[in-house]
Amino acid sequence: MIYLDYAASSPPYPQVVEKMRDIMCTSYGNASGIHPMAEKSRLIIRQSRRTLAELLEVQPQQVFFTSGATEANNWAVKSAMAAGGKRHMIIFAPEHSSVIAAARYMEARGFELTWLRPDGDGLLSSETVERAIRPDTGLLCVQAVNNETGVMQDVEAMAQLARKKGILYHCDGVQSFAHCQQPLKLPDFVSLSAHKLGGPAGVGALIVRRPDLISPFIHGGGQELGYRAGTENTAGAAGFATAAELAFEEKEREQTRLERLSAQFVSAMKALDERIRLNGENAPRRAGILNFFFPQISGEELVLRLARADICASPGAACASRDGAPSHVLMAMGLSKEAAGNSVRFSFGRLTTEEELKETVNVIRKILGKGE
Repeated sequence: MIYLDYAASSPPYPQVVEKMRDIMCTSYGNASGIHPMAEKSRLIIRQSRRTLAELLEVQPQQVFFTSGATEANNWAVKSAMAAGGKRHMIIFAPEHSSVIAAARYMEARGFELTWLRPDGDGLLSSETVERAIRPDTGLLCVQAVNNETGVMQDVEAMAQLARKKGILYHCDGVQSFAHCQQPLKLPDFVSLSAHKLGGPAGVGALIVRRPDLISPFIHGGGQELGYRAGTENTAGAAGFATAAELAFEEKEREQTRLERLSAQFVSAMKALDERIRLNGENAPRRAGILNFFFPQISGEELVLRLARADICASPGAACASRDGAPSHVLMAMGLSKEAAGNSVRFSFGRLTTEEELKETVNVIRKILGKGE
């Protein structure tokens, strides 16, 4: 099988699986207890928090483990607006669905939203953001890297603008952390997910510049420094930290390799048909996430036919690919409903080979009726 859906979820590192297996077998105590096994679990969580903090260049007390980035996004948006005393927030239209849904939730409770669209390549300028800021603006949500197109935003410029204007900045850093060079220590809130970088599913983190910016999101206990109730996922936290360490160790080398593979794949796809277009081609991009428009076939049909050849790709974000609706990301970039529906995301990572990509191109050639 050829797996080209890393942006949805990535294969775990063998070291992560082994680490988690060992902890689940030998360190299964509830970290909230007072006995030796509980202390062992607490030490594992403490070290995992410290590891992530060092990689992010923040303090351990700024790192809060969650069930994933969806929870982290909801926590940041809802608590920041509820506690800030301001009633207006600015949302980047191509945000992940969990950010959009959280914003809509707050809108239904009387908060006001301004949606900002990117240019045709998926970029949002700080000038556009500045024009949208009002005296009652409390929160700005602009992601680091888009999960469907790989387009990178200027995180530093957004953080500087937010700080200058006295508003909070939430950044979805899921597709950036351990993948590319973006200053994720600068935003007020950063959401992360372990399974996008070779860690386990069901574990994420919210990085908070100052803990007083948030309020407890899940109630019932004193876990996570008193901000998130629930028995700690000791093995998951350790798996996340281990995966992040491994990903950082090979980050520069892997970036170079994925940039080369991405360039080759784009060139080969365009050679199939000059009308095939890379969405967001002229923007700064994270290597390994490519989204193509196909002029003569729907994205869903192409993905299904690729699946018959044991090739895994996606017509959009995993959380929305089953509903059949055109990508809100691509439509925010100005693509028509039809063009958005005729687009497919290919995302690859550390186990992807040049031979696999060549085979994928050959299968697409046959699907499109382009001969051998």
